[in-house]
Amino acid sequence: MSSDPWLTILGLGEDGASGLSSASRDALDRAELVFGGARHLALAGVGAERGRVWPIPFDVAGSSPRVRRAPSSWPPATPLVRGRQYAR
Repeated sequence: MSSDPWLTILGLGEDGASGLSSASRDALDRAELVFGGARHLALAGVGAERGRVWPIPFDVAGSSPRVRRAPSSWPPATPLVRGRQYAR
């Protein structure tokens, strides 16, 4: 069993990826899918290949087919949220 988390939540400020800690940048780089608002995805420099804009209201049914599978089979994912980020 891998000790790597399948989900990492990152707080993203107006300074985008440059304001993230090295641990947070590493998590963002490792994520196969990155969820967030269109503005947050742009601030983080996440392209369309990995980036997924949150549907409003949020609904997993509108997500990628990869996300609708059982959580144990999900790829590493990172949602971008507004607010302070804390290094672990």
